[in-house]
Amino acid sequence: MQAIKSTRLWKYKWRFIIGTPIVSYGSNYFWEKHHATTFLQSAIDDSLIRGAKTALKNPPRRILVLLNPVANGGYASQSYERAAKPVFDCAGMNVVLKKTEYVKHERDIASEIKPEYDAIVIAGGDSMLQNFLTGLNRRKDYEDFKDIPLGILPLGKTNYVWYQFSSQAEGNWQAPYTRPMRITEAAKTIVANHKRKVDVLSLTDSSERTLYTLSGIRWGKYIDMEGRLDSYWYWGFEAIKRKAAYVMANFRGEIDEMRNVQLNFGEPLSQAQAKENAETDAWRTQREKSMKRSSTGKGFFGFSRAAAPTPPSTFPKEVDIVKPVDLDKTETVDFFEMNLAVNHKDTSRHLVDFNFERKFDKSNLLSLLMPFVNDPVSTRREAFGQVKELDVHKLETSDFDLTPGEAMAKFNSEEESKDYSFFIDGESFIPARV
Repeated sequence: MQAIKSTRLWKYKWRFIIGTPIVSYGSNYFWEKHHATTFLQSAIDDSLIRGAKTALKNPPRRILVLLNPVANGGYASQSYERAAKPVFDCAGMNVVLKKTEYVKHERDIASEIKPEYDAIVIAGGDSMLQNFLTGLNRRKDYEDFKDIPLGILPLGKTNYVWYQFSSQAEGNWQAPYTRPMRITEAAKTIVANHKRKVDVLSLTDSSERTLYTLSGIRWGKYIDMEGRLDSYWYWGFEAIKRKAAYVMANFRGEIDEMRNVQLNFGEPLSQAQAKENAETDAWRTQREKSMKRSSTGKGFFGFSRAAAPTPPSTFPKEVDIVKPVDLDKTETVDFFEMNLAVNHKDTSRHLVDFNFERKFDKSNLLSLLMPFVNDPVSTRREAFGQVKELDVHKLETSDFDLTPGEAMAKFNSEEESKDYSFFIDGESFIPARV
């Protein structure tokens, strides 16, 4: 009798053990879906109000949406249709949708489109945005697009660039903030026509080939080792795969490898210079407005008589276009990894931040071997491509000339081997003078 009771009790325990995670997962899924639906409905209601106001005053805005259908693991089209398209439609927008059909197709599209849109939206990841900017800025008539705002729908893997300009909201179990909600937030921002100026970094190599990006360059051993995570698939969890990548690199003697660059740079713009440049821009805008001819009534033969242009009320001391800073400083830097990034927090000074991570601290290897310890090395990569640097030497400038030194000879140009490459928005490039 006791054996039968124990068997029944064990049977119910198995139901509890198996059923609990299933119920927990299902509850969390529907809870997140509920919040995403509520957030989408709120965005749609706001779009309906904006769309009604626009329809009474102006023709509908015409926007071009470039969609990478293979982004987000192949679910980009589905994510766009569910989380962004309803917001655009309810705002009364005239959406022209173009899907990319091959690698870097967006660069070809950028070189062919006409400046006939009220906005251009990149529905993809950081590399898609970089390719589009490169194709657009290589055109001879790129000035025709300077007044067309560029929007981003975060459908990529990291979405680093979008995150810099988003609300940077973080969810929790009580109020989750999921990927569909981030896409809806981006669509809502585009509908509201929230705009701000940004700095685009142009990277020109020794062969006069120029790339344009809103992020920057990563070069070093950390990203090389992280690129090998797929080869450790049998470890299952990504945190364990990161630990394995670093430990195996130590056994191969790669932890001691250092790289260096010769960096020629100048002092960045000061706050006073940035303010002076802003006054210069304001003066130009005022001057352009004042030079517009206004009619003073009818003259002979029915032609309008033009008034003399009104001079601007104030003039700054300097009205010349600001020249690039002088590259009067030279520094040779040894590092384990270099992270070059555009500073979007203070666009008036047009800053580029250099973060050089110093030699790898081997005392971290012991914590890497511990299976359930959150060590500082394998957890340095954060959400949205953010990196938590460990031991950093910082520099900032507005203009620079960078020549890579050691590790150039070890570069393997084969497509499959990307060690020692420059990484720009997730793509690998042959390291060169920039």
